[in-house]
Amino acid sequence: MAMGLVELESYARPRVLPIHAFAGDECVISSASAAANTSTDSAANAGELLLPAEVGLSIEHISPEGVYLVDNGIDFILRIGRAVNPAILNDLFGMTDVSAYPGKVLRLRAPPAEDTRSHAARLRALIDYLRRLSPYYQEVRPKFHKSRI
Repeated sequence: MAMGLVELESYARPRVLPIHAFAGDECVISSASAAANTSTDSAANAGELLLPAEVGLSIEHISPEGVYLVDNGIDFILRIGRAVNPAILNDLFGMTDVSAYPGKVLRLRAPPAEDTRSHAARLRALIDYLRRLSPYYQEVRPKFHKSRI
């Protein structure tokens, strides 16, 4: 696969977005944006999305209580810390305990159409938006981390 300069930069220095602590209207699709969308894709295709501030990909910025979307331009890695709030896990995957993960294939839960503020809805909007910007279709690969970070 050939990569352009932008894709190579994303691969060498991946974007890390915290999704466990969305603030305000980060990754919320407004009803006006959703109404303006006439395509069959997600409402995120209708306009811009307010993204959470990036964090550094280092131990100082990654928390065991956090969930982070790592965008390397090829895949989306959903990095899930060992001490994530069970309510967030339930919202995203329908499970409340990281230890229930071994061997299971995880799928993100599909939020109801009217839901724009849950973690699941915001993460879906974010993924749809970033996929629209990428020349490649990026798979979401959940990774649970059971180490100290």
